[in-house]
Amino acid sequence: MPPRLTARTRHEIQVGRNPQDPANPLVRRLQRREGGSSLFRIFGDGNHQSRHVREHAEQVRAYLEANLTQDLDMNAVARAASLSPFYLTRIFKQRYGVPPYRYLIGLRIRYASDLLRESSLSVTQVCHRSGFNSLSHFITTFRNHTGMSPSQYRRVVDWQQDAGRFGQETEPLVETPRRMNF
Repeated sequence: MPPRLTARTRHEIQVGRNPQDPANPLVRRLQRREGGSSLFRIFGDGNHQSRHVREHAEQVRAYLEANLTQDLDMNAVARAASLSPFYLTRIFKQRYGVPPYRYLIGLRIRYASDLLRESSLSVTQVCHRSGFNSLSHFITTFRNHTGMSPSQYRRVVDWQQDAGRFGQETEPLVETPRRMNF
């Protein structure tokens, strides 16, 4: 049977103290009184999300995936989901392991790498088509995620696609070209 909530306890919940925080006096009082086990029956253990919270997180994920090339503001995304930005970040990170902005950046980098691999667009065009506003930010972020710049990535992918394209006699020359001394 869950403990009865006193007026003071209800007030502490309403003023927004974190019910999971062990430094919260409410948590300490409930743990002393009930041995701590009832605390998780009231507030959940933090690892399991309610259906409502899961649906919000999945709606935000779907929205990010559908609009990854658009200029998105996380505050606007939170407003559209009827959540505070802090709460959106918390439930999204709990559900997917990364904050929504980092998830969006990962989607954009994957999309950019697909464009670099499958199109002949310039790096600047790929930058803007994948949702980045700044070329320098795109290059830095791409390098942080893949370990190479977008142009290096394209060269490596092109090289891998061309491997084996030539005949048996020409292939060794392509892989280790002869140096000409001038």
